[in-house]
Amino acid sequence: MSSFNEYQKEAFEFARYRTVFYPFMALGEECGEAQALIAKSMRKHGNLSGVDKYKFAKELGDVLWNVAACATEMGLSLADIAEDNLDKLKERRANGTIVER
Repeated sequence: MSSFNEYQKEAFEFARYRTVFYPFMALGEECGEAQALIAKSMRKHGNLSGVDKYKFAKELGDVLWNVAACATEMGLSLADIAEDNLDKLKERRANGTIVER
């Protein structure tokens, strides 16, 4: 996949839901599943060492699909969203809101 917009277009071919609200609601559910993997590792190990990266990547993929579906339903481009977000972060860094590590 060479771009966010190509992913967005291809991913939406798999969109099969009864109501336009589905991806907006499912986004929270998928984020929760990714968080659960982190929480379990933190509870058992006190760090991220117990996170199954393969499972985590699969959950992040589900989050990404729902983000793409939400963007599509709102008539937004993932590439534009990503670019705008980078611009916002650069502005925050320039304003001192984000400090270097």
